[in-house]
Order: sequence, then structure tokens, then C-alpha cells
Amino acid sequence: MINKLTIKIFDYIFSTSVGLKGDYFENVDNEQLCSELDGFISKVCDIYDFWHEYKFYFNDNCVVDASTLSGHQYIYNGFPKMKLSTKKDYLNYKVEQVRDSISDNGEFLQEEFELVTDNIINAGKKEILDYCKEVGIIEYIGKVFISASNDPAFGIIYGNIKAVLYTEKEIQSIISENVFVVSGNGNRFGNIEQNSNSKNNDEELFNIVLLKLELMEKEGISKSDLKLLEEACYKKEKKKVVSVLKDVAFGTISSLIATGILARFGIQ
Repeated sequence: MINKLTIKIFDYIFSTSVGLKGDYFENVDNEQLCSELDGFISKVCDIYDFWHEYKFYFNDNCVVDASTLSGHQYIYNGFPKMKLSTKKDYLNYKVEQVRDSISDNGEFLQEEFELVTDNIINAGKKEILDYCKEVGIIEYIGKVFISASNDPAFGIIYGNIKAVLYTEKEIQSIISENVFVVSGNGNRFGNIEQNSNSKNNDEELFNIVLLKLELMEKEGISKSDLKLLEEACYKKEKKKVVSVLKDVAFGTISSLIATGILARFGIQ
């Protein structure tokens, strides 16, 4: 649904919706806002084709098919508003953009974040940053947002935003405390046993995974994988838990939550 071609369209819709909801715009002219939206859409594709495909992702009747024998067109019934499921997909897409930036640069950079939010007002940027913090890929160090009047993000102190990273030194330290002994030969592995210091951590592993399921869902991990993890934790099937964690940590979504859990328990 949301991709590299359409993300700027969704950025504008998201930002404008935040502005309208919070009454952050001095002059609200829906006709002008919708005209600007058409401008973003027309840079990517035909306006009618866009709404014919994407209208179902927005509140009912926000756009109306007003086609006649003389031509096809959609007309706006107020400014379009995303359905809750669409907004969740949108925020997850922005999380992936921020995650990619962190992965490429090894840190959270203001200029990189502003590149992926260049068409979004500060109040919208706050929603995205808060969601990234909730998912666990950034953390706030001190005050981040400066409020003024009814605007909760009149200013943003980017220096107080840090990426949540595990340094190589930290990972090696964790691994040394939680050594795995693997028995087996060739490509076929036998039982995996932890040393005596780690055997008591199984319950902690199950509990942490269960607590982090909701965050992994917000990262975009599939419901089927989350169900496998939940069932394996309740059944105390450690090998299964580890296997699924590895799959989601190094899969298409590349879950930072799963990676962090594996690192915490020294699992490679």
C-alpha cells in the first residue's frame, strides 16, 4: 500500500490531519488543502487512479466518485482522514525509514530524520518520534519537545534524542556471561545447553518475550510469528522461542526488539 512512490502523499495527508485535529493552522481552507494534496498525487500518478485504488484506506465518504459520461473524477468531502489501520501502517513505515537511517549511520541524526519528515509539521514529527520511542529504536535523554500555546512540539531538541543501540563491547560482555554450548556435527545440531549461570534465565527469557510481543507487533512482525512466540513461551519450548526470535531478528522486518533480546541472553 505505502511505498517509495506514495509515501510523500501519505506524509502530507498525515501532517495535515494532525494540523487540523490540533487546530494548528491559522487559516484553514479545505479546498486549498485538497488542491495541494492533488498536487502531490499528480506527481506520482493520475488522481482518479489513486483514489480508485486507495479510497478504502480512508474514512468512508471522504472522497466521492463523481464520474460522468464526460470523464472520471473524485471529489473531496472534507479533507481525507486515514483509518486507524492505515495510520498504523503509515507509522510502521516511518519507523522503518528511521530504523534504516540508524542502521546506515550508527546513530540518530537530525538531518536524516528531517529528510524523511520534510513535509510534516512538528506536531506530526512528535507523533512519529513518540512511536519510534514506544517501539524501542530511540530514547529521549531529557526534554525533547518545547510547547507553546496549543502546540506540543513548537520546537524539537534533537540533541536529546538517541538511538537505542547495542555496542560491540556491550554485546561481547553479555555473550561472555551467557555462553552457549552447542553439540552436534556438520549442519545438524544436537541439543543446545547454556552454562550453569544461564540455565536459570529460561523463565526470564519467556517473560521478556511475552512482555515485548506488543512492541514487536508495532515493528511490523507478523501475527503468525507472534503467535508462535507466545505459544512457545507458554509451553516453555526454549529452542522454538530462540528459533522464531532469530527468524524475526534477521528477516525482512529485522526486529530490533528480537535482536535486543537475543543479545541480552548471548544468543547468536
